[in-house]
Amino acid sequence: MTDVRLAGCRDARYFLLAVGVVGEFLQGGLIFGWNSLALVFRQRGFYAPAGGHQEDKLTVVYTVGIFAVNFSPAVAGPLLDWLGPRALAVGGSALTALGLLLIAISSPGGTDALAGGTFCLGVGGVVYHLAQFNASAAFPTARALVSGAYVSGFVSSGLLFFLLRAVINGLGGSQAAYRNSLLVFMGVVALWAPLGA
Repeated sequence: MTDVRLAGCRDARYFLLAVGVVGEFLQGGLIFGWNSLALVFRQRGFYAPAGGHQEDKLTVVYTVGIFAVNFSPAVAGPLLDWLGPRALAVGGSALTALGLLLIAISSPGGTDALAGGTFCLGVGGVVYHLAQFNASAAFPTARALVSGAYVSGFVSSGLLFFLLRAVINGLGGSQAAYRNSLLVFMGVVALWAPLGA
C-alpha cells in the first residue's frame, strides 16, 4: 500500500500510515472478535439447539475463519510479491466486504453463508495486513514503531464485533438491525478499498 517513493514526502507518509492503521482496525483481525459475533449469531437464532449441536455448528464456523487466518499467508505472500501491496490491499478490503455481506444475508432457517463469511473475513483481513508490511520502509528511523502500530490495529479489530453487537442490541436486536448494521459496516470497509489503491 505505501509506496516507498513517497519517503521524501512527509505528509503523504503520515496520511498513508493513518489510512493503513485505521484500515487494519476496520478489517485486519475481525475474526478475533468471534466471541461477540457468536453471541450475535445465538441471539439471532442461528443453529438453534437441536440435541445440543448449536455449539458444534458454531465451532465449525469459527474453525473455518481461523483456518483462513492461519493458512492465507501461504497464498497471500506470493501474491504480494507478484501483484504488489496496492492490489493486495484492495483485494483484502474486497474480501472483507464480501465476508460481511455473506454474514449479513444469512438468516436462521434461510440462507446460511456464515462459514463462507468467516472464511472471507479471515482471508481478507490477513491479505490486507500483509499488504501493509512494506509501510515501515517509508519510516526508516521508526520501523518498529510503525510495524507495532499496524499489528495493534490488526489485533484490536476484534473489538469491532463487540461494538457492532452493542449497536444491534441498541437498535432493538431485530433481523433488520442485524442486517443493516452489517451492511453499513460492509460499506465502510468497501469505501476503504480505494484508499488502498
